[in-house]
Amino acid sequence: MAYETTMAPFKNVREELRLIHAVDLIHTSSDLTDNIEAINYLRHKACHLDTEAKTKLSIIFSEEESGHLPHVQRDRAEADMWARSVFDKQLSLALKPCAPIFITTDDLSTTHFIDCMTARMNRDGQEPLLNYLAGLLYSKGIGFPQDLQRGIASLKFAATEGRIAEAGCELGRIYSDRYKYSLNEPAESIHWFHRAFECGSTQAVVDLAYGFFEGSEQVPKDDVRALRYAKDGALLNDKYCQYIVGHLYLKGKGDQTKDAQEAVKYLNASASQGFAVALEEETSVYMYGHGNVKQDYGKAFACCMQSIATNIPFCQARLGDMYRNAWGVTQDFHKAFEYYQNAASQSDTPYPYAQHMLGEMFLHGEGVPKDLAVAKEWFQIASTQGYEPSQTKIQQIDLIEANTALQKPMTLMSPSEFLLTPFNSKSVIVEDTHAEPKFVVNQFEYLDGRNYRKSTFPHEQFLPSDDEEIERLQINHLLFKSIFVTPFFSPVEDSLAAGIKVLGVTSGPGWWLIDMAKGYPKSHFTGIDVMIYPLNAPPTNCHFRIMDKTVGLPFPDHSFDLVTQHDVLFKYSQDDWNLMLSEMIRVTKPGGRIELAESGGSIQDIGPNMSIWMMRLTVSLQTRGINLKMATQLASMLEGMEELTDVHSSHRSTPVGWYGRTGDIALECLERLFEAVKPKVCEDWSMSTAKYDKVISTASAECRDFRSWLNIHYVTAVKK
Repeated sequence: MAYETTMAPFKNVREELRLIHAVDLIHTSSDLTDNIEAINYLRHKACHLDTEAKTKLSIIFSEEESGHLPHVQRDRAEADMWARSVFDKQLSLALKPCAPIFITTDDLSTTHFIDCMTARMNRDGQEPLLNYLAGLLYSKGIGFPQDLQRGIASLKFAATEGRIAEAGCELGRIYSDRYKYSLNEPAESIHWFHRAFECGSTQAVVDLAYGFFEGSEQVPKDDVRALRYAKDGALLNDKYCQYIVGHLYLKGKGDQTKDAQEAVKYLNASASQGFAVALEEETSVYMYGHGNVKQDYGKAFACCMQSIATNIPFCQARLGDMYRNAWGVTQDFHKAFEYYQNAASQSDTPYPYAQHMLGEMFLHGEGVPKDLAVAKEWFQIASTQGYEPSQTKIQQIDLIEANTALQKPMTLMSPSEFLLTPFNSKSVIVEDTHAEPKFVVNQFEYLDGRNYRKSTFPHEQFLPSDDEEIERLQINHLLFKSIFVTPFFSPVEDSLAAGIKVLGVTSGPGWWLIDMAKGYPKSHFTGIDVMIYPLNAPPTNCHFRIMDKTVGLPFPDHSFDLVTQHDVLFKYSQDDWNLMLSEMIRVTKPGGRIELAESGGSIQDIGPNMSIWMMRLTVSLQTRGINLKMATQLASMLEGMEELTDVHSSHRSTPVGWYGRTGDIALECLERLFEAVKPKVCEDWSMSTAKYDKVISTASAECRDFRSWLNIHYVTAVKK
């Protein structure tokens, strides 16, 4: 019998109406027993992963709601816990096994749930499940000020006395995360992952394999143990473990003899799940031949044509080699140039070999006009990254230019001396010592536990690039959906259903594109940004590419029917706006449409602390060339562009922290923005994080008290 059918208030209520009935009881019934039963019912559903129940509990226990309810008192701790569990999968799963405890224990059947829970733990300490949950709450600062030591103590009890594997895994992650928790104890991390493994955790084998494969000062690299754990992880279809096994077979490490045939099986399995480094190594095996696997340009070509290879410089460069030298394909200098260019222009990991080869093609006029100056520029770009063949070429070109100035004839080396030759010849390959793919080392720096892309442009470093930022962007996306309802503003419904090409510029994690790709399977959606965010299997009609914002969009003129851009206010300088708007117009087809949607930047009806924060934020943005009022200026900018017609603009207003669900989402967006800009604002204003936290805590509360609100603007236009 379902739990709720044993509760008197719900016996005669249809299942689909019980959530509504529970909320109605809490708002209208003066009977305390009915209120407790209703709260317990909502907790029961919320613990069993019901998102609507979590949302309702969060609202009920919030300050705004509780002041008007007969029995429920404000409980920010519980409100915070349920709100966070909507997006925090780990917290959500930790709540599920606690459901019986929440319902059946008398001292937990009260409106002050969190206080009672911690009091129970302090009294007898015999609830491992509650220890695990409390460990997450305290270590993450959910419902309470963050208390890492108390959180660790609770997690240790759950992992040892309760043998809860997930608690061991969380301890392993805490001790290995030097940025979020300021801890860096790899040996302790391995200890807890191993305990989790002994308690039956399948996830722990992945972390153990990674720990021994990478190695550290405290935990030396151990290929034998890495292989043992990685094989277990590979059986669970973990792509990283599959890569480790394949790599170790390929190198003959971990007490294994070299076996390239066995290696490519694991590498292929990993690559098929989107692990880029595995695809690089598989491509390398077929491209060059390795051990008992012969060179096979056909298989190398197939590897490089996979969808994920579009953003892997190594694979793009190999396609350039094949088309340039007619290896397994018909020679095509234009295609070779395109693939080299794609590899060379990756903003996070530009490929110096591909940059060098672009120089070669300009040097010898292969598919492009012969141009010594442009060739030299490409060689210089590659040379700055330490690519020695380019340094040699620059010296040769300098000699040519010097002799030309003296009007002394000097013969260029023949193209055949620069062409990559088939690998079964005895000649030297230009990239000989660079052929083996390496782990991609992203250029990041860290500040106060947040991860930032290195850049020479200050405005590109204002927001972090990490998991927390991805979550913030997702909640922003939810706010846009809640406010506008429709995912687009132009009359393109029929065109999308029939099939068109859509581009999302500075697409971030691509939430909008993925939603649209699922809804309109006949259309093709392309997302482009300065980096690729981690994605879980986007639809086959949705792809993502990396761009270099300084050179524009890497697409031909008139490529897309619909070009969109959302939520880039904090990412663009004024120069970026000028360039990207002109580029968006260029790649839009005549008659195609452009859509922009941005937050208005300024929050209205704010309190004194929010006013202080807004002032500091505005100055920090201005010093980086970021215009906080850009959303209100977009319409006039588009109207001034002669290539566009039918410019239309409007906006929607949203409450912040009040007036129901949309206001709650807007406040969550603001609070996550508080955290996202915290390191840079504190750095700019020489402010302690404690002082900053105090200001934003009060500012957040002021949004409710002052009934703050903001506008979100959108603009549409048609290309002539």
